Amino acid sequence: MIEKICQSCAMSLNEEKYFGTNTDGSKNEDYCVFCFSEGEFTYEITMNEMVEKGMDFLKRFGGLDSKNTDGIKEILNVMYSGLKRWSK
Repeated sequence: MIEKICQSCAMSLNEEKYFGTNTDGSKNEDYCVFCFSEGEFTYEITMNEMVEKGMDFLKRFGGLDSKNTDGIKEILNVMYSGLKRWSK
């Protein structure tokens, strides 16, 4: 089974409650509730800014320390560049 992820921030979309919403209120299976609401992105952000948000999240909740952060940032850049929102 392929796990769905948000095509903006790469958050797991393993439960419907995490799906964003379209303008008609239906669930959007491409984006999470934090990135997409009522048919629009919840905030304007560049991919580089999203990478920084991802780094902050990993530091706060993933146990990322100051070692090898450049390598992690590079991985996030590659990963995000393949997501729908950023691959334009």
